Amino acid sequence: MVLGKKETREEQVSIPCQHQNMAGILHIPGIQDIPAWIVMLHGFADDKVEKHRMFVKLGRRLAAQGFGALRFDFLGCGDSEGDLEDATIAGYIEQALQALDWLRKRPQTGKDTKIGLLGYSLGGAVAACAAPLDGGIDTLALWAPASNLYRNVANYVGEENLRRGLAGAWVDSPDGDRVGPHFFQGLRDVDPVAEIKKYPQETLLIQGTQDQVIFPVDAMRYQQAFRHPESRVHYIQGAGHRFDTYLHEQELLDETVCWFAAKLI
Repeated sequence: MVLGKKETREEQVSIPCQHQNMAGILHIPGIQDIPAWIVMLHGFADDKVEKHRMFVKLGRRLAAQGFGALRFDFLGCGDSEGDLEDATIAGYIEQALQALDWLRKRPQTGKDTKIGLLGYSLGGAVAACAAPLDGGIDTLALWAPASNLYRNVANYVGEENLRRGLAGAWVDSPDGDRVGPHFFQGLRDVDPVAEIKKYPQETLLIQGTQDQVIFPVDAMRYQQAFRHPESRVHYIQGAGHRFDTYLHEQELLDETVCWFAAKLI
């Protein structure tokens, strides 16, 4: 089933969380019974639009296929309340779980509606941790997910800044954001590869072979941890961390939409 653009709509929503509000967008297909919803988790200090509007494009394609989609800003990001300085990965996991709980209470979500979860970069690590905690995620898709958090964060802010953050300092990121010490000190409490071992359903991981932020070897760590035999890793040849050529983006979106269509109907 492929719906025309006029048969889908987008709705701005506000999701209560931790006495604040997270800004979100629902992509809603023009059908009576929505078979499944997909929730998207963005990367660190990014937002619900993502690089070259990847999440917008994915949400619209999913809605055209008859799926609902929710993309939202973590607290301190995008249009959400809060400050990035207060961010921790544990907090992001809690926010993801809250968004899932909020979505299940929507009138468009029935008791038989399936739920897929997608995460990109640090959002992939958050998804890997949130899925087994939620207990109701029917399938999982990870785009270049962080796995070795100390190394992945060092690749982003630099090793010296990582050491400073672990020692209690505030750190300026390469993108001009201020990152608080609680973010760095909380890295020790999160191991997404260990957590995904607890997730029993099928998982798709998409990784660029030229990614210099989350290295391709990290995908191998996840692959060894997958429990379901039908889980798989798809490598996009020549793609970097942002999948920032037209062909790389199209392959990323095509693989993701096909995965959800196969697993959620």
